[in-house]
Amino acid sequence: MPKNTHQSRRSISRPTARRRAVTFVGKAYSHDPHERISSIGGVNYDRTSWRLTQEAAIEGIESGKDEFYIATDDGPVDLVVTTVDDQKYLQRANDLSVTEP
Repeated sequence: MPKNTHQSRRSISRPTARRRAVTFVGKAYSHDPHERISSIGGVNYDRTSWRLTQEAAIEGIESGKDEFYIATDDGPVDLVVTTVDDQKYLQRANDLSVTEP
């Protein structure tokens, strides 16, 4: 039996994504619905606020570092990355049927 088995298990485990509630959305002045979100933000457990550009949020989702959701009366709705015409943007997971054929 190898020594330091516990340490080798830790080194191969993947970090858990931070799950963050989005409480506000910064909007850009654009007529294109895919470019209207400029930033998202919320409040951490320690009551400090956070804010990310849409690009930084997309990078966090794609890297597995972050997960974002919006709290609704029906429960949390995840934000996902959607691509339209080679442009990535954030969208609520329950809105996917609207843009996909």
